[in-house]
Amino acid sequence: MHASQTIKAAEAGKHVLCEKPMALNMDECLRMVESCKRNNVKLMIGHHMRFKPDNNKIREIISDGLIGDVVLIRAEHSGGYMLSKPDPTAWRLNPSLGGGGPLMDLGVHCIDLLRFILQKDVVEVAALTYNVIFSYPVEDTSVVLMKFENNSCGIVSSCFNIRYPKKILDVYGTEGSILGIGTIGPRSGILKVITKKGEETYEFKEMDPYLAELEHFTECIEKDKDPIISGEECLGTMKAVFGAYESSRTGKTIKL
Repeated sequence: MHASQTIKAAEAGKHVLCEKPMALNMDECLRMVESCKRNNVKLMIGHHMRFKPDNNKIREIISDGLIGDVVLIRAEHSGGYMLSKPDPTAWRLNPSLGGGGPLMDLGVHCIDLLRFILQKDVVEVAALTYNVIFSYPVEDTSVVLMKFENNSCGIVSSCFNIRYPKKILDVYGTEGSILGIGTIGPRSGILKVITKKGEETYEFKEMDPYLAELEHFTECIEKDKDPIISGEECLGTMKAVFGAYESSRTGKTIKL
């Protein structure tokens, strides 16, 4: 219902903070962006992990060149949603309502976060989305392989059938590595940065990224600024997600 409600709100002159995933297909995403532009309202998509201090520190370290050129970046975001024996009629298990399984629900966060950290878009994607444990209409397991504009390789895995996920975000470069512990999700994580100079550990105070997200959206309205995760900016994330599903269906690498 994201597209229909966003368009109705925009036509009523209301700014929109829309939860992720943005919509069920690219046509809906584009219509949301166009409607908000036409009605001169803000559209922001709820990717809260862009506001976490640990993830912003990773972005800063990469921008400063401390680990050289990024070769590989990988993120894992999973949970045991299907292990809790959900109602078979639940919207998360209905592709026409949720759009897919853990890739749409959790992996989308990681793909968006990797784009934010690298400050690069995905140009190619290959993926497997399938059922390892369950036989619901949506996948319970997904693994996405991405090529970014700067030739960095990205890997995102997301599952609904893992009891104790690690929720990691690691970055490997030509001059060093960043190892993230508990950096995926709303809680603050720990970073271990390894370079020729040795190992340095960064710890961060707990903060509420959802509150930071709302405060940013409010500031954008008050000061007439573009949100850091506007509807238009989120199109790159959704292209990668839908490309991943297309790759899984066709068995081919998809150029975006």
